[in-house]
Amino acid sequence: MHDTQEALRARQAIIRLAHTRSDSFALRQAVADRLRKHVPFDAFCWWTTDPATMFLTTSVAEWWEMPSAECVEIHRNEYLEPDFNKFRELARSRLPAATLAHATDGKPARSARYRRMMRPDGFEFELRASQAVDGACWGALALYRRGGSPAFERHEVEFVSKLGPHLAEGLRTSLLAAAIEDGKVSDAPGLLVLDGKGRLTAATAGAARWIDEIHGSIGRRPAEHRLSEAVWAVASLARSLDQDAGARLPRARVRTDEGEWLLVHAARMERDGEVAIIIERARPVQIASLLIRAYGLSDREADVVRAVLQGLSTEQIARTTYLSPYTVQDYLKSVFVKTGVRSRRELVGKLFAEQHWPQYGGGASELGADGWFAQTSRRLSNLGRPGNQAHIAPGAGELAARG
Repeated sequence: MHDTQEALRARQAIIRLAHTRSDSFALRQAVADRLRKHVPFDAFCWWTTDPATMFLTTSVAEWWEMPSAECVEIHRNEYLEPDFNKFRELARSRLPAATLAHATDGKPARSARYRRMMRPDGFEFELRASQAVDGACWGALALYRRGGSPAFERHEVEFVSKLGPHLAEGLRTSLLAAAIEDGKVSDAPGLLVLDGKGRLTAATAGAARWIDEIHGSIGRRPAEHRLSEAVWAVASLARSLDQDAGARLPRARVRTDEGEWLLVHAARMERDGEVAIIIERARPVQIASLLIRAYGLSDREADVVRAVLQGLSTEQIARTTYLSPYTVQDYLKSVFVKTGVRSRRELVGKLFAEQHWPQYGGGASELGADGWFAQTSRRLSNLGRPGNQAHIAPGAGELAARG
């Protein structure tokens, strides 16, 4: 479909659709159904991403068409292997969509993803696209065509690419559902253990409950692959880290069906290939940067919001940000408009669901500019069996894997 009046009308219809769904799963399914009429495909997978880490967090997909695309393989390929058209690279590209055929000069077998996950199921062509807006990526889409179908054409790539910012806006808006009442879900963390092949070998009751709360994917995935995409993402990266290198724990943030924010992080254990996955309720500071981006705040507005959340007065904010008090007030007025509040008190309550701003650990932990505590990981050699959560550092820092 070339960029004619028909293409323009199709694009406008999809953009409208992206802004009329408050739930990211319904949004992705509805847009995919409409997109298929204009850019035909035989199968698709559409992930949400954590913009701070580019981890894939939830998926809507036709998994029954792609039995070879197991979660372990998807995340190993995306984070650990060299390959073409990685979503992180597309998110930074001028054209955030590309085909595997073009990237490989017509030789898709150069791609490990093609050899292991596409060709075994009869898929020959892939179109990948990232959905980013204001420098943050909120979605990652892959479209597939079987052998015997025509390759994706340039005008189809451009069509999907132009949709990117609008789809990203729809996805990030879907994250702003009202927070649930505090206390509705227990704070107890949970622990999962995956073996070297990605199989679940043990889980605490707390972890099982959290997994049930995560609407991790849609698409009739086999039972053994129904862990959240975020779990597979952090597990894949954890296996790649040197235990003694002092690297930060890979981590991702994901929402439950009820609007609860969870933190998912992982670390290698002593036994070969085993990974411990910790799932816990995210503290306010751990979702600050994500929510600030979701409201579309500028960098300066974000600085002012963080200062407000630390309890600083207008004069103190002015000194720490090197702005005049009048400019600080102007930024606050803009923030109030964007977030739909009328006071600092309402702002704190809306952003963090009436939870208290966490303590700074007696000054031992510095708060980074992105809203995360800068804490190094702890080795989990003492996690020999599930249920021994007491040694897990709940404030462990995220993996420094920013594009």
